[in-house]
Amino acid sequence: MQELPASTYLVVALVAAVFAASVLHARRRGGARDRAIRGVAVRRGWRYHATDPAGLGDLRFRSFADARHAVVTNVVSASAGAGDVRVFDYSLLFEREGYDRRGDLMVGLADDLFGAESSSGPHTTRSYTRRRSAGVVRVDAFLPPLTATPATLWSRAAEQAGAADRDFESLEFNRHWDVRCGDERFAWLFCDASMIDLVLELGRGVTVETFGNYVLVARELLDETEVEHFVDVLTRMPGAMNPLLPAEYPTVAAMEEQRMAEAWRDRPDGRGGVF
Repeated sequence: MQELPASTYLVVALVAAVFAASVLHARRRGGARDRAIRGVAVRRGWRYHATDPAGLGDLRFRSFADARHAVVTNVVSASAGAGDVRVFDYSLLFEREGYDRRGDLMVGLADDLFGAESSSGPHTTRSYTRRRSAGVVRVDAFLPPLTATPATLWSRAAEQAGAADRDFESLEFNRHWDVRCGDERFAWLFCDASMIDLVLELGRGVTVETFGNYVLVARELLDETEVEHFVDVLTRMPGAMNPLLPAEYPTVAAMEEQRMAEAWRDRPDGRGGVF
């Protein structure tokens, strides 16, 4: 067998060294970023957790729905009036069932030569997406599903082909985001001038999604210098929401409170009851 030239071994060693150095740098850079985020949280009086004590990865946002699980780290929690804000990093775990073709080939060869029974079976392949940043805002309303995603050439082509998209008061917002929602009334109430200004302040490239009591804002991985601004903007979201939303889309607790108030008002010895 012909030996490879020495230059080939040198190139392989150089590539391996560069790869190892890049991995080491990424780990050190990630550790420095984690420490910087924790320092920001301590300085501002926010709570910090390295993992996911609140179960954010289990919330079934559409952005998480196709994945097996959302792996959440670097959770910064702050109060936002009637709600809470949690900003975090996440990556999505995907699992795929399949078969090892090489293993099947070897088992088949063993069957032919030695009469062995086949023991091959499916195996699970796991993969993770690149880390991103997101914030979850808890609000005092029960919101129908809505997504506002950054506009792309494909989405613009779909819109030209007749896909439903709504235009709002801001030309910049209409140009850079596509809004999808099955409840037109809710879409107009949620995407009012105050909320649009807040989204524009977060910058292009963010995705906004509503789900029950929560609003998710996702984007590319935040730099440690951007986390503080991101949290500050999101803490203003509950106050920026249209005041008609809690009334027209109340939470279960709000509906129970309303029924109790009506029952008290209509009690037999009250103003609305019969003696």
